[in-house]
Amino acid sequence: MQCFIGLTFSEHFLHYKKIDMFRKRFDNKYSKSNILQLSLLPPFELKELTPDIVESIKDEIEGHLLGLETWRDIEFHGIDFNCDKKGTVFLRPELPLELQYCQQSLWELILDNGGFFKKKRKPLISTEEVVTKSYLPIGRTKGEEQFEYAVLTAKEEFDLPFVLKASGISLFETVPGQWLLKEKLLSFENEDMSFNEIACLNGQIQALHV
Repeated sequence: MQCFIGLTFSEHFLHYKKIDMFRKRFDNKYSKSNILQLSLLPPFELKELTPDIVESIKDEIEGHLLGLETWRDIEFHGIDFNCDKKGTVFLRPELPLELQYCQQSLWELILDNGGFFKKKRKPLISTEEVVTKSYLPIGRTKGEEQFEYAVLTAKEEFDLPFVLKASGISLFETVPGQWLLKEKLLSFENEDMSFNEIACLNGQIQALHV
């Protein structure tokens, strides 16, 4: 079974809506999952994802993050790109220390349970590299012309730095053509916005289409 652990974001904010609109235009993997997520670990494989392992992952995350609020504000401070055959455009985050420590612990937990990471079927990078290589893909293009247009559009549309609010951490399973949300490991989705906040957001979103 191949999985990854992703940080998800609240949909009730302007920058989330802007990223979602950008992805619909420029991310050819949007159809795999329309959930905006930042992978905390590279894809990994386990012989069997048992309930005990899932519970251990939840306990590890809660031990680091439950009851804290500051880590949920994820600041993005740069736009970068990789002009290989996938033509990827991504946002660079500044991850809070609490989240970095959680990443490192999750990395070690997966290895301790017999997991291995996808690229070379072995643990090939350090936990420090996992943290520094975290990024949020917003565009995966086909062809040089579309890639160049996506990069220019991203630089025009996103005013940096900006903050996204984390809504939780989830376990995803990769299957052909899809990334399935398998388990919500930590969730803040029941926190409702006020009526005034929603009205304000709706006005901002409508302005984007003008």
